[in-house]
Amino acid sequence: MLQLKENKMKAYALIYSNYCNRTMQVRIEEHRDFESTIQNDPIKLLKAIRVLMHDPARAKYPYTSMMEALLRALQYTKQTEDENLIDHVTRFKSAKNVLKSHVGSDVLHKFIEHTEEYRSANATEKKEMKDNSFDHWMAYLLMKNSDQKKYGTLLTGLASQYSMGNSQYPKTITSATDVLVNHKYDNYDPKKWGNRKQNEENQQQKDGKNNTQNEQSFAPDIVCYCCGKKGHKSLDCKDKDKIPKEKWFQNKHTRII
Repeated sequence: MLQLKENKMKAYALIYSNYCNRTMQVRIEEHRDFESTIQNDPIKLLKAIRVLMHDPARAKYPYTSMMEALLRALQYTKQTEDENLIDHVTRFKSAKNVLKSHVGSDVLHKFIEHTEEYRSANATEKKEMKDNSFDHWMAYLLMKNSDQKKYGTLLTGLASQYSMGNSQYPKTITSATDVLVNHKYDNYDPKKWGNRKQNEENQQQKDGKNNTQNEQSFAPDIVCYCCGKKGHKSLDCKDKDKIPKEKWFQNKHTRII
């Protein structure tokens, strides 16, 4: 335990002395949590640097900093036409972390309390809804800020499913990324998008091997339009050739847009 503490202090000193210029050091020392949590903790130091590097102006009005972080997450992280998905997600995660440092993860709690789902939930479910609200918001925002020329039908389909009482909206940035990666571009043109799409899928598979497994997968929430069972799509349904189209699950309820 003593060795761990000594190594943490050495790591802190290395980062602070060798990789922070004097201006950044002053800003870190002026941080309200410097003496209580940041000092001698390399992890907290790196988190503080990550926020400060995105907000370089000193003596900035606090509401200006908060608004800039909010706009960066809501508006400035929209995927450009030539930006691949992995770069878009990386840029979005950075903006999300800065926003979270300003407003906290409980910023949506009051909003959640006014939803119909919250009113009808039990105590355990209410706590989970509040605890996960920020992640749910960011997952939706990532999809909303994706290039709608490529992914527009995804949100249309999710909204249609939700209106049927079957919410399939991804609940984390990881699961939202999985959904986007596995979606064939709207108005798909192999000559224009073929290689880029394959590169994104390959990169996602590579990243998936390095990610921790503590976030839920989106796959169990998928409902088959053919048989109505969860966990697979109609294209992969073993009963798709046995059930007539007019008797498919989606046609017995309401047509998916």
